[in-house]
Amino acid sequence: MRILMIHNRYGASARGGAERVIERLVASFAAQGHACVVAVPGAGMRQQVSEADASVSVRSFAAPNVASLDRLGALPAPVRAAWHAIDLMQVVAARSLRQLLLAVQPDIVHTHNIVGCGGSTFEVIRAAGIPHVHTLHDVQLLTPSGLWVRGAPPTTWERSWAGRAYRALRRRRMGSPSVITGPTEWIIAEHDRYGFFPRSDAAVIGNPIMGMARQLPERRGCIRTLLFVGQLEGHKGVVTLLEAYRRLREDIPELALHVVGDGALLAMCKKFARTTRGVVIRGRLDAVGVALAIEEADMVVVPSLCAENQPSVILEACAAGVPVIATRVGGIPEMVREGETGFLVDPGNVDDLVRAVRAGVDDVPRVRSMADACRRLARAHDQETIARQFFAVYTHAARIQGGE
Repeated sequence: MRILMIHNRYGASARGGAERVIERLVASFAAQGHACVVAVPGAGMRQQVSEADASVSVRSFAAPNVASLDRLGALPAPVRAAWHAIDLMQVVAARSLRQLLLAVQPDIVHTHNIVGCGGSTFEVIRAAGIPHVHTLHDVQLLTPSGLWVRGAPPTTWERSWAGRAYRALRRRRMGSPSVITGPTEWIIAEHDRYGFFPRSDAAVIGNPIMGMARQLPERRGCIRTLLFVGQLEGHKGVVTLLEAYRRLREDIPELALHVVGDGALLAMCKKFARTTRGVVIRGRLDAVGVALAIEEADMVVVPSLCAENQPSVILEACAAGVPVIATRVGGIPEMVREGETGFLVDPGNVDDLVRAVRAGVDDVPRVRSMADACRRLARAHDQETIARQFFAVYTHAARIQGGE
């Protein structure tokens, strides 16, 4: 089968969760003998060999705009609004994508995050009559930032006229691909709630992880190390975590907090570490470094304020048998099961986070017993297992397109 993946960024400079999912899928499909092409918006029609696998080609199609997607977040709000308007309405990307489809001749098109690819992406695929699967990685189709902060006042994007207009235009131009997939029931239901993809079949397929972590010796002794891995940004709940740790240190002085990541709050975190014993700021680490940090931790904390879909750090922690304390937002409760694979807390609630950590510290046998349940959850996300599930969806999409 010739498989075309379309995503808004790819390669060494793009290290988000969606990019890792695509890399792992194309690696599995290529190993099975399928021809894989990844298409991204760029300067125009060109092809290069993937850095990760010579059997996977990467092509770009023209999608000109006032700035690159990577620079978008740093631009003033009016410029960002203009960027999204151009993306939704431009015709250059449509013409270039048609040429790419003719050149590649795929048997299936699998789209991922398409903000930046041109609003006509789905229309072009539909007109070509090619079976089409779309995966929902986040809420970019509902809000341009991809951040869905629950509990926000009615004046924010979700209920504004601009937000309603943005969703209506996206919804109309996208129509209904053959199959919609998402790693959680939540992400599919959230788009259904806003009327997206009314005639598409839907399937929940989790994100793949690259193998299981090595089997570690049974953990004994007290809970000593908490670990945070992620962007050091306000919406990730970093401030809530630091305040909770400050309180915990008062009566659990042996407790340490390791922080892995980079972002706008890095300087604040470093300042906090200078004045608070037990805090270690480790900065940004590569995949191997993150895996080692997780193996050394007793519990991983995911205190997000925004609605996360299926954070990779939770799967990686479970693969290592490390329980997770996380907020009740988005799809997280589908992975973090209270008392089984970790503890759930309310977003932004310092008292609740302190309670959850103390529950683990006070009941070490219970925390240690969660390791097996964590690993069982992770095994369901093995890379080859997830690839087989996607291939079954591709086959189903082809049957739908063929009228069977």
